[in-house]
Amino acid sequence: MSGQSSSKDIDRKIGVVIEHMNDQFERVLEAVQSMTETIKPLPKMGERIEKIEREVKLIGLTAYSSVHNIEVIKVRSEKIIEELNEIKDSLVNHKQRIKQLETA
Repeated sequence: MSGQSSSKDIDRKIGVVIEHMNDQFERVLEAVQSMTETIKPLPKMGERIEKIEREVKLIGLTAYSSVHNIEVIKVRSEKIIEELNEIKDSLVNHKQRIKQLETA
């Protein structure tokens, strides 16, 4: 009987080990599933980040372009103001000459 009982003990121990291994295997599967669920949205997040990066670059280019355009507008406005002042001075000179001619 001791041969049968030791065989039963071995079977029981093997059963316990197999049950423990199955529990561990299920935990590993649950962990893998959890990681898979965590990883699934990453490509979409990456795409969104790339889109945001492109948008930020466009904003930077637009801002640079706007600053450049403002500088161009400023320079052109200053030239126009200079020309208007020259015209004003010329008109004042003409007005003075007309007065001189009228008094002469």
